[in-house]
Order: sequence, then structure tokens, then C-alpha cells
Amino acid sequence: MATSSANKSTNVRFFRWAVEVADHLSPTLASELALRAFLTPARRPRPERERALLARARALPLSAGGLPLAAWSWGGDDDDDATRPTVLLVHGWAGRGAQLGALVPALVARGRRVVTWDAPAHGDSPGRTTTLASMAEVLRAVADRLGPIEAVVAHSFGGAATTIALARGLTVARAVYVAPLFTIGTTIDRFVHTLGLSRAAAVELEHGLAHANLARRDDLEGRRLAPAMRTPLLVVHDRDDRDVPYAEGVATARTWPGARLLTTGGLGHRRVLDDAEVVDIVAGFAAGGEPPRELVLDEAVRLERELANPERRRVGAT
Repeated sequence: MATSSANKSTNVRFFRWAVEVADHLSPTLASELALRAFLTPARRPRPERERALLARARALPLSAGGLPLAAWSWGGDDDDDATRPTVLLVHGWAGRGAQLGALVPALVARGRRVVTWDAPAHGDSPGRTTTLASMAEVLRAVADRLGPIEAVVAHSFGGAATTIALARGLTVARAVYVAPLFTIGTTIDRFVHTLGLSRAAAVELEHGLAHANLARRDDLEGRRLAPAMRTPLLVVHDRDDRDVPYAEGVATARTWPGARLLTTGGLGHRRVLDDAEVVDIVAGFAAGGEPPRELVLDEAVRLERELANPERRRVGAT
């Protein structure tokens, strides 16, 4: 693991150096290198727990934009799929649908059909590059194919894609965003700063992204789209999230009419997906329940509960 991290760090430094050299020679070349990197999600090995989850699933023959999707379903069989409300699980950038797998048994137990997939250029789906707009269109295509859809549960960048899909006509009864990436402009600006792109290269990168997404930055911006939303939304975000700042979850809840924010602590960006209490709350809301009354769920609260009730098990809070 240490060797892998060292290799990754070396690769990042080499890429920054290559972009810097290219920027001195040609801002256009630098912007092309940056654009390719921005649109290329990293693929990581699938852990055993995901493989075990997928072994219990039924593969779904889904496609989007002429490309096949690696997609799976749990709950029911071909005869009763149509009678079960459907919940879609949407992963984030460089993620996989099975990363939200802790929700599957909780939703199936509530009588739901659960469907997830790997977006193009992610997981087991083909492709090398993709865009935010493409991920949103894939979500719409899946919903059109399988609808009506009761709920969408989205993680990280999947929240941004879901917001765009909703703005473009996706209809669901309710949505849950876990650790949502919401302010797309900030993400782009951070990427530009990290690479040290010149002003000229940054402008060309912006044009390249607009061309790739077939939309300007503002047309994909969560803060701009959220005020028009009417879908009930529960936002779950951890104060200790190092990948997507907690402020993103706060911004989502504040700009989305009627949204509720559940704040967690000590779980970070990914473990929040596996925490037993979070899973129960998210599955309950997605399946039509009321949002939680208690909007803070952190380690201090858990400790107080344990002291008050020693029999209570803190599953998933390590």
C-alpha cells in the first residue's frame, strides 16, 4: 500500500511537471492535457465485499449512449419487479455502484427493488473518459428504462449528476445525497490551481469542458439549479469528510427548498456509506419514511447512547 501511494504521488508530480512544461510551450496543449486528466476517472480494484454483493445480484441488460453498462438488481425476480418500488443507487467520480451496497439489504427488506450500475469509464463499464453531463444522462436513461422510480440515493459526484438529471426532467418521489459534491465551479477552480495552469490555459480548459459537457459551467452548477427543485431531499454529510468538504452538504441543504441535513462525525467520505445508523435512516427515508428528527449523529452522541444503554451495539462506527 505504501508503495502504491508513493507511485501515485510520483505520477501526480510528473503530470504536474508535464503540464507546466506544456503550458510554457503552448497553453492549448496544456489545456488539452488537463482536460483529458479531468475527464478520466481512476479505476480501483474491486474489494471482496463488493464482489460478494454482486454475486448475489441479477445482471441487468442496460445501455446508455450506445454503450453497455455494467448494471445489477436486487429484490424480487422478473415476475414481480414491476410491483416493487425501485430505488436507484448512484456512485461518485472514480467510484462504483456497489460502493453503496450496504443499502441493498436494508432497502430489499423494505420491499424495494434496488438497482445500481457503473457509469461509463467506471468500474466494469467500458470507456476511458466521461463527463458530469454524461453521468446525468445515464441516470435519466436508466430511470426511463426502469421507471417509475421511487427514490435516488447518490454519493459524492453522483449528487451533482442527479441534480442535473432532475433539472432536465428526471422524476423521483424523493432523493438522498450522501457527501454531495455540489459546487462544480469550485472543483474546476481547485483543479486549475493544483496544476498551476496559466490564465490562457485555464480559459481554454473551461471551453473544453463546456464542449465536452455540451453546457456551460453555470448550467451544471448545483447552487443555480437547486432553488427550482421540488423533490424532497435528505442530505447526509460528515464533518470530517476530507474529500468533499462539509460545507458542500450545508450549501446543498440551504439552497434546496425543504431539504434536511443530517450531520455525522468521525465517518469521513466513504465510511458514512456503511454506518449502520446512517444506512437505516437513509433506507427509511428513501422507502417513504419521515426524515430523522435528530439531525446530528456524531461520536459524542453515540457515546452518550452507549452509556445510557450498554446493550446497544455501535455497528459500523469504527
